[in-house]
Amino acid sequence: MHSKKIILISVIILAIHTPGKSMRPLYAASGSSSGTLRIWDLSHKKGTKKKCIKALKKHPHSIICNIRFHPKDENIILTKMQPKYQSRRESFTTELWDLSKDEGSEHIATLHIGYHKESLHPTNKNIIAAPTAQNTFSIWSITKQGEKTLLKTVHGHKRTVSCLVFHPTENIIASASADGTIMFCKTTDGTWTDTACIKNLKMRRVHICEILFNHHTPHLITVITIEGAIEIWNWYTKKQICSLHEHRGLINKLLYHPSNQHIAVSSSLDNTIKIWRTNNSTWNDTHCIKTFYSGTNTSCLAFIDPTDQNLLASNCSDSIVHTWDISHPNGMEMIDTFYIHADHTTALAFSQCVDTTTKHEQQDENERYLFLQKTMTHTTNIRMPRKNLIALTALFDSKQ
Repeated sequence: MHSKKIILISVIILAIHTPGKSMRPLYAASGSSSGTLRIWDLSHKKGTKKKCIKALKKHPHSIICNIRFHPKDENIILTKMQPKYQSRRESFTTELWDLSKDEGSEHIATLHIGYHKESLHPTNKNIIAAPTAQNTFSIWSITKQGEKTLLKTVHGHKRTVSCLVFHPTENIIASASADGTIMFCKTTDGTWTDTACIKNLKMRRVHICEILFNHHTPHLITVITIEGAIEIWNWYTKKQICSLHEHRGLINKLLYHPSNQHIAVSSSLDNTIKIWRTNNSTWNDTHCIKTFYSGTNTSCLAFIDPTDQNLLASNCSDSIVHTWDISHPNGMEMIDTFYIHADHTTALAFSQCVDTTTKHEQQDENERYLFLQKTMTHTTNIRMPRKNLIALTALFDSKQ
């Protein structure tokens, strides 16, 4: 019996000391009406005061109206700046920051690309695309040294390009126009200098506010309209899968669950957060399973914890950030709250909880788990659940 205990302890130690997938840090970036950009560390435990790890105030006469983290690098941030005394859309600028640099040298580059939202390439940190004038959009290469190179200006839309997004796995970019048309362009060599249109998706004549690919099912594209509707299309076959009209106001944010391919979350100007569910990967039977009335406008949502992907963070117009548990049987349970600015908060973003494990890393992890499980079962007749072994590994990694 003692020998079995020794073997069991040895196996657990082996599981803990086996190198596992590193945990991505949890950050929030907030902007205020005074032009201040603050970076917050959200890794602290529930109920503890969140720490501001960096504060940047480079534009006292501008308002930060949008912030975005790069999907693969939490140190790269884009901010959309609006001059306080100018309302023309052409006066908006996009600032690129590298938070890993020393104090005072974080600013990389400034792009004069106007009001509309740009798109970051999901894997190449140097590639950015943005709508431009004359019904076109441009693709740029920007290095960390601030060198800007125009790779391609893409034509084809008949009206202004309102939004665009890169495909999560293929060399494809989708752009939406005010005439209700979505154009899909592809590059053959990955340099984006030979980008050409491969498909057009013609919807009804409606203004499109945002488009996004479903990272679980990349042949589906989600369209958010100005009427507050969510439309899901199969862009391969050009067929509409479903149209959701539960919200009664413009939709601020929609995101798919990082691991559960059947769950999505949205927030709207109607002061609600809705959780959507489908029974299959085609999303043709999507329905709302939970509705929470936040009381104030929720403009930003994010799944913030890679270890517990039921934790959802949201911000309100009163400069308060809430953390919710969406798995609660009675709806969404608030589990934490903290303030981010003394003045008016105008923008907020969270570093996204994205699984960056490659196929080879996943295969290695599966083989390690099967080996450990087989050893434990053979020597002790005890079968430890997979999540316990992974939790032990993550616990050790967090202590390093």
